[in-house]
Amino acid sequence: MASVDFPEVPIPVLDISPFFSESASAEEKQKVAHDFDQAFRKYGFACISGHGVDMDIVNRVEQEARNFFSQPAQEKTKFNCSKNYGNGGYTGLKSETVSVNGVSDHVESVEFRGNGNEMVVPCEGWNQDFMDAVKAYWGQVEGLSMRILKVAAAALEVPENFFDEFYNPIQMDLRLANYPCVKDRVEIPDATMGYGAHTDYTGFTVLKADYEVQGLQVLLPGETTWKTVIPPEGTFIINSGDLIGIWTNDRWPSVVHRVLPCGPLPDGRCKDRLSLVSFTGPNYASQIECVPTCVGEGARYKPVNAGEHFQQRLVAGRYKGDDKDGNAK
Repeated sequence: MASVDFPEVPIPVLDISPFFSESASAEEKQKVAHDFDQAFRKYGFACISGHGVDMDIVNRVEQEARNFFSQPAQEKTKFNCSKNYGNGGYTGLKSETVSVNGVSDHVESVEFRGNGNEMVVPCEGWNQDFMDAVKAYWGQVEGLSMRILKVAAAALEVPENFFDEFYNPIQMDLRLANYPCVKDRVEIPDATMGYGAHTDYTGFTVLKADYEVQGLQVLLPGETTWKTVIPPEGTFIINSGDLIGIWTNDRWPSVVHRVLPCGPLPDGRCKDRLSLVSFTGPNYASQIECVPTCVGEGARYKPVNAGEHFQQRLVAGRYKGDDKDGNAK
């Protein structure tokens, strides 16, 4: 199953830089907000350019991540600090199952959580170059996330600082995901995904995808065909999570998506796919309810506590970790 077997979804590419330019006119800034609104109404996704992220830092963290994942399994498992997905550290291959089909996902990952500038480093012994790169990237994503919220507020016609109280501090979960290349699909079960069908739990997700090795697919509301997302080089993919859907009364829906297992490229090369996934959201004490400009004929969702919602969704992810005696399940 390759991404070329599916149609491409025309996710809009939005240059958000005029919104933050002192020389841009009010009309130019309004156009950014309007285009943002239209993209998320139709797709729940957008590719963002003019994002202000230092791509040298991106390249650096990608190289350090590849160095980490290229190590032998026994070295990587030293950083399986929490023995549970969602608490940080290394999660081994086929340890997660997010789709309802019950088949383990063909992915390994390293996760860091925290809020604002306080990135939590689980356990000790990490390579210092790796940690320096991750922390630098963390800061870049935090900045981009806050810029996106300014555009989102304008698009929803609420005060520019509307989201500030909810994101003070911002809650972040940075997941470096490695999808090992599978040369032949007979090596894994037919139903295996790189990451099974799901929606994201909280606010906007910031994804730096692998531009060469495609795999992300979306299932748009009302449709039955999976479509492949192909981001232009230099862009970030942004999508709305569950809390954005609640905030906007599904004006910006939390769209179901998945990641295909990684297979050979058209030229025959077998290259692992690397994704930098940043799940951003409001602080866990926040109460999330419909934005006044989105109520319409009535709110579809009851107010929810951000932290409680996250924990409920996390448990439902069915992590296949270790039992209380440390034995693999």
